[in-house]
Amino acid sequence: MSPYIAFFLPALTCYGTYAMWPGAYGGLAFVYAAIVFIFGAIPLADWVASRGTKDGARAATVRPISEVLIVAMSLPLQIGNIFFFAWYVTTHDLNGYEAAALLFIAGIFSALYAQNPAHELIHHRNRLERVIGILLFSTSLYSGAKLAHVHSHHLLVATDRDPTSAKYGQSLYGFLPKAIAVNLFGWWGRKGDGFVKVPLFQRRIVWENLFGYAMSAIWAALIFSLFGAVGLVFFLLQSMIGILVLEMMNYIGHYGLERRVDAAGQMETVTACHAWDCDLPFSNLVLISVQKHADHHVNPNKPYGELQCLPDSPRLPLSYPLLFILTLMPGLWRRLIHPRLDAYRAAHGRDDNRSGGGSPSSTPVELSFASPELDFGRCDPARWNGGSVVKSHFWNTMSSLLPNIEFCAIRSLMPLASQIHDGKLQREVRQFCDQEANHGTVHSRFNRECLHLAYPALASMEDWERKVFSFFSRVLPQNLFLSLFVAVEHWTAAFAQYGLDNIDEWFPDCDPVMLKLWEWHAVEELAHKSVCFDIYRYLGGRYFGMVIGMFILLGTVMLPGIILRLGYLLWKDAPLLKLSTYASLLSYLFGWHGIFTRTTSDFLKYFSPSYKPWDVDSLPLINAYLQKEQAEPAL
Repeated sequence: MSPYIAFFLPALTCYGTYAMWPGAYGGLAFVYAAIVFIFGAIPLADWVASRGTKDGARAATVRPISEVLIVAMSLPLQIGNIFFFAWYVTTHDLNGYEAAALLFIAGIFSALYAQNPAHELIHHRNRLERVIGILLFSTSLYSGAKLAHVHSHHLLVATDRDPTSAKYGQSLYGFLPKAIAVNLFGWWGRKGDGFVKVPLFQRRIVWENLFGYAMSAIWAALIFSLFGAVGLVFFLLQSMIGILVLEMMNYIGHYGLERRVDAAGQMETVTACHAWDCDLPFSNLVLISVQKHADHHVNPNKPYGELQCLPDSPRLPLSYPLLFILTLMPGLWRRLIHPRLDAYRAAHGRDDNRSGGGSPSSTPVELSFASPELDFGRCDPARWNGGSVVKSHFWNTMSSLLPNIEFCAIRSLMPLASQIHDGKLQREVRQFCDQEANHGTVHSRFNRECLHLAYPALASMEDWERKVFSFFSRVLPQNLFLSLFVAVEHWTAAFAQYGLDNIDEWFPDCDPVMLKLWEWHAVEELAHKSVCFDIYRYLGGRYFGMVIGMFILLGTVMLPGIILRLGYLLWKDAPLLKLSTYASLLSYLFGWHGIFTRTTSDFLKYFSPSYKPWDVDSLPLINAYLQKEQAEPAL
């Protein structure tokens, strides 16, 4: 008898307990026993077994009939599962906690006895076995997964084109929506990608999908007719949990592993480097080798009894049952996996890029600019910009607002340096932090020498913003916190792009020291405008996180900070009861050449899903500044 008979142990534990102690623990002893077995006994048995020898594989001979029957018998077992649990929930008086426990184990069984064996059977060459696989998927309302898995996932695995391959830094919650949508509807690639071999409307594919979901409708109708609406709702929720568990397997199986893609879009061959393995023996028997995932992708048609953990594949430290729990807590998941993943990538020469060949940096210039020596002793803080209180105080507002953001960006990026293994991007992180430190230092000196003495409330506003960023750093996930700085770098680059190109519109008859300050700041903002974006994408950040980060930044820091500061400064120095004050302010901000009028177009490009900072070419402005600096004396 094959040792993979252990596949049935969770069901045997569940139904055996029910048969022997049907009334124990409120009638749910069988549920608790199954939960303890899956999340306690399996990891414990793995720990004990792994102290002796790691998992092996059967030699590639004729496949034993017992191993065929083990996965085939999961169909009657799973059909029995869905009807048993629907019967139980409708014939027993359960409170909310008891119903949730029953639903939880029913969903786990859907993953264990429907999704998992179906994943095995759909790769078999025998047509009957493939049909059994589709029927198994139908018992959990997920027949489209067969098409997506075979015709999309195995072709596009570990690339950006595959929604069922988790990116580095991507949380389970960010991964699930696209992965479920793809599998639910049987997606198998975008037309024109050139990687999908199966025509969109090939008859067999359409019929397989229709057959699978027709069978799902039959199961649902039978449950409704026998057990009513409560049984049907339970079946739907049970299937949903089974789907979530399957996608957790997908999330774990390829997390952070990516195939190189050349400039022509050609993907490297799938190897052991593109899927995680787990060599813990007992869980591999219960889960019929689904954890030996690298070999499965290298040899998709190899039976589960012949799969082995490949020598060059990355290794998971725990089996799937415990990892399922950790994926629900992104911080703990990353703390466990990232050190192992980073070490694996470095050891196997795969640390050049998390999204393809070449460097992940998109910065085309060296971030090395000389800092100007500036003396603010003769600067009039209220009229340094063309003698205008409005124009001067708008930029005084920026000078008070930006240092906190720049110092917080440094504190945010420095801890991430250990997660970056690309030499160019590592160097740019250090240079970015140096530049932002210089900006913050110079502006803080201007604020202390020229602003805080005359406008003491600015210091209190700056202190409040430091507390806001400190709060964000504690409560926001890593990538979402990083997205705040992606957003602010875009915002400042949009200002710098137009302002540097039209310096006389925004700074007419300006104090030369202040003009030098803002020119220097603007050119460095343009030069490093993509660094935070590149790090964010390198660590798995996605488009929607960037958008959310922008709204958090604008709603909590930028807009309140600008409005409060500008209102306070104008209240101190401008006649607020005169219409001329408001006319001058509106003209400077929203007139034909106004600051917000002229930067809105570039600002809105951020919200395009295809946004890249260097889509707006800033090199001519940077080069013009450098040439000008060589010809001018220091101030």
